[in-house]
Amino acid sequence: MATTGGPIVLPPPPVIIPYLHNFTTVGSEGGVIYLYGSGFGVNSSSISVSVGLQPCTSITILSDDYILSCKAPSGTGYKSFKVVVNGIDSPHNLTFSYIPPTITSATSTPTQGGRVTLTGTSFGNITDDISVLIGSFVPLPCSSVSIVIPHTSITCLLPSGGYGAGQNIYVNVSGIISSSSSSPSTLFSYTPPTITNVTSVATTGGLVTIMGSSLSSSPSAISIMFGPYFCTPTTFIQPNTILVCNLVPGLGSSLPISVMIASSSPSSTLVGSSSVSFSYLRPVISNVRPVPYNGGQVVIEGSSLGTASPAGIEVSVAGKPCTNVVVDIPGSQIGCEVGGGTGSGLTVAVSVGGQSALPPYSRFFYFNATAIVVNKATFAPTSGGFVTIIGSGFGSTSSALSVSIDSQSCTSVTILSTGLSFSCLMPASAIGGAFYHV
Repeated sequence: MATTGGPIVLPPPPVIIPYLHNFTTVGSEGGVIYLYGSGFGVNSSSISVSVGLQPCTSITILSDDYILSCKAPSGTGYKSFKVVVNGIDSPHNLTFSYIPPTITSATSTPTQGGRVTLTGTSFGNITDDISVLIGSFVPLPCSSVSIVIPHTSITCLLPSGGYGAGQNIYVNVSGIISSSSSSPSTLFSYTPPTITNVTSVATTGGLVTIMGSSLSSSPSAISIMFGPYFCTPTTFIQPNTILVCNLVPGLGSSLPISVMIASSSPSSTLVGSSSVSFSYLRPVISNVRPVPYNGGQVVIEGSSLGTASPAGIEVSVAGKPCTNVVVDIPGSQIGCEVGGGTGSGLTVAVSVGGQSALPPYSRFFYFNATAIVVNKATFAPTSGGFVTIIGSGFGSTSSALSVSIDSQSCTSVTILSTGLSFSCLMPASAIGGAFYHV
């Protein structure tokens, strides 16, 4: 075969096109990623990788032609991703996405709102790229984001309006949103409610004003008890800090206060605390109706005199028990049975639920004897002698009676029939006249 004398022309080497099949990703702080594909060659200096507009540096071939690594720059969101080998681009440019932000802990704030600090990963380092929502049902925007530590710690300002525990946190960094979590450490909880002051009411119950912190702004969310008694929230004078509730009738002092704020489930209920206790108002006695010398039902009028039940009410008259207590008008009128006696300026003491009326009522008296006219004397006008006086209300104690007739003392008083008659010794020349019991 004849040959020409010209040079031998070899065909060009085959063009090797790099293909990128898969790759790992990193958080917003950047770091080493791994690329899997083909056509990467064996010389790292002929390879360039870019994430968005920034290079992925420190390229290292880990497996000739198939696996390489590089250090991705810090960033957030979604970026274009390109591999170039010997000036030839990979034909299928994929989108690189940084790892979504994760939350590892969150501080609390009262329901009136405040600064929340979040710690985690992949938060980025540009505040304008970050937005935060907190809440499980109607999330509230947590605004004014600031960076505490780039990529790992941020703060934001949560407004009032929320309550409860176990609230979801959503951090959006350049369009990539953190996933929700059921771990308590990665959920947000408002600080538990606290009570610092309460007003008081009479034993008939009524409106009580409560002051504190983190009380929410929803009356239906909060539950309050004073000892065993419910106080139903009605309105807020100032959301989150001053609340009015309607207390049922009750008795007692220094009752512990319990407060809870519930959300969607028992696990999201916040149990609060109180630095004060509650006491119903002390009983006040405004009037006590007198009874006759032989006793009867004492009627006591005033306020905070118990409830519709006589339980917990104790009464004494002149140091003696007044028994069989009944309630005539709940809270304002009670009655009890007292034995016979005499005198005035006697003390009536009332205790309701362990609280005593202060000061005690000290104007009680038994009915005075009725003034009568002596109808008959059993002695001579000039010599004096014993006279018998008939009437009512004289009592049973001779020494409690003081008698005068025509301004002259009738002494040696002796009760003849309890409450109805007595005798006394008249001086000479003192027959007739009016009788006065002092």
